[in-house]
Amino acid sequence: MTINSKDLIKAIRTSDESIFNRLTDKTASISGAGFKGDHIAAIRIHGIACPDTTWENCIFNDVEFDAIDFQNAKFTSCSFHQCRFNQPILAETVFEGCVFNHTAFIDTEDAEALVINNCQFQESIIKNIHFIDTNITSSTYTQGELTDIDGEGTLKSFVLRDVAISHFDTSDMTVLACTASSCKTLPSGFKSVEGRRRRV
Repeated sequence: MTINSKDLIKAIRTSDESIFNRLTDKTASISGAGFKGDHIAAIRIHGIACPDTTWENCIFNDVEFDAIDFQNAKFTSCSFHQCRFNQPILAETVFEGCVFNHTAFIDTEDAEALVINNCQFQESIIKNIHFIDTNITSSTYTQGELTDIDGEGTLKSFVLRDVAISHFDTSDMTVLACTASSCKTLPSGFKSVEGRRRRV
């Protein structure tokens, strides 16, 4: 079934999963669409491409993004709660000032020039991602998991707190002013801040 982009955008805004379940058009796209202040919940979004889209001050609750192309998309001041990105394309995608709570990124297909700036991750999972010119700056990752991460890029002022880390290879990354606390594994280039007391 072919569905036009206007109806696909409406389906996302109204969290209408039935539209995506009926979709058979393999070229369906909402390229360039803009979302602002939308609350999207309890939906599996699949079968479409979302390149060059913008998402501002949106709330995502229990949303599953299944093999979605987010190339050159930008998320600004968005919050994600109990969401899941399965095999996403995140080339040139920007996450700016976003909060991820109990959210997972699994088997990312492409993370070339991915930018994550001023974001907070809480009890989330990033698993199996290869960086190419990826930049993560001024962000914190509290609890959760980081597994099977490698590649090239820049990590700056990236703070890890009580994170389960497995196979996080930073050997080809530029690591600047990054710290880790209460982590059993310390990625190369990260400075341990164990035992520091907070000044009062």
